[in-house]
Amino acid sequence: MLKNNFYTLTSEIPKNESAFRVTIRLNASHDIFKGHFPGLPVTPGVCMLGIVKELLEASLGKTLTLHEASNIKFLSLIDPNQFPEIDVEVKHQRNDDGSYTADGTIFTGGNACFKISKAHYR
Repeated sequence: MLKNNFYTLTSEIPKNESAFRVTIRLNASHDIFKGHFPGLPVTPGVCMLGIVKELLEASLGKTLTLHEASNIKFLSLIDPNQFPEIDVEVKHQRNDDGSYTADGTIFTGGNACFKISKAHYR
């Protein structure tokens, strides 16, 4: 779990809404940044995936597993020293089988730097 260790929320996560946008603060002193990369910290892609998943779980009040995604784009690097606060937007829908399909975007300085679309969670 990354929340309250790798990042903290600076705004509330709306519960059970089909779309939300929140601001989080990255922990620039986290050990992940010491190895990724020494002297030039970059937020790992797997952490970006994890942030979107955890925020969706918090909104729904459910534990989820990412099963597939039709498109994942890493558009720019996130340096936690340059952009300690980032915005995350998630749009989702519940499917007939009880799973969820979601799109997530992470923004730095108003610009999209990460996108996941048509992600299927169970």
